[in-house]
Amino acid sequence: LLVTKHPTQKDYWLQLVGIYNALAASTSNNQEQQRAYYARAVNAAESAQRLGFLNAPKDNFNLVSMYDQVGQFGKAIDLLYAGMKEGKIESTLKNWQVLAYFYEQIEQPDQAIKVLKEAEQNPAFASGGEVDRQIADLYYQLDNTREVYNYTKKAVAKGNHVKNAY
Repeated sequence: LLVTKHPTQKDYWLQLVGIYNALAASTSNNQEQQRAYYARAVNAAESAQRLGFLNAPKDNFNLVSMYDQVGQFGKAIDLLYAGMKEGKIESTLKNWQVLAYFYEQIEQPDQAIKVLKEAEQNPAFASGGEVDRQIADLYYQLDNTREVYNYTKKAVAKGNHVKNAY
């Protein structure tokens, strides 16, 4: 990390997390070693946060991403949801979609639907129909034809003309 001023403790923590992430990325053919490096990156990031560093929304989301990389979707869910609710992670449509994806990964499509419906309460996310289309897709996986129809109809009415309108 090239810094024009004297490096701070935050810079050192950022470098340490970055090094472990880079090592993990470079060992993609050895999954056990890759997981070990990601685990070290997670430990370093959490240690930095306990010391008051790396607490920006981007840093918090990076921690969620590291938990995703090691397949710890439950922890990623907890951090992402709480982070968005508490303002520690940006509450964007993409982040709500990631949260729903994590629930899908742990085979909880009902929870994925629930968080997407919660996201839809935000007027900025509700108007385009994207959330309705995703909810319809989840209901399709659950073989709930009535709700697939209802949410697809909502999506199309909002201008989201899905490729496969069921």
